[in-house]
Amino acid sequence: MANIAKLEFPALNITGDNYMSWMAHVKRHLKSRGVLKTIMDGNNCEEQDKAKADVFLHKHIDEMLQFEYSNCEDPHVLWKDLKNRFDHQREVLLPTARDEWNNLRFQDFKK
Repeated sequence: MANIAKLEFPALNITGDNYMSWMAHVKRHLKSRGVLKTIMDGNNCEEQDKAKADVFLHKHIDEMLQFEYSNCEDPHVLWKDLKNRFDHQREVLLPTARDEWNNLRFQDFKK
């Protein structure tokens, strides 16, 4: 099923390549809608706020992820599951990026 409504930002890929930028976008949009507290630990939110956040999160993830997490109705649980699944990228990508930067920097020197 294709997303008919236009997305505010790109959806989270099934591979999680864009997780870091997606997470920042989601936090900003949930804060602007006044439902950021629904993804935080120990929240005591109204069901209406949880439903708004849940719809927003499901709308901005890949179709296969939507299918996988279709039974998850609590935005906090969904947020925590996605974080456990994709948040390791900082540990994987950062050392590689630093190494590439160091190699690139040394290539610029003329001897």
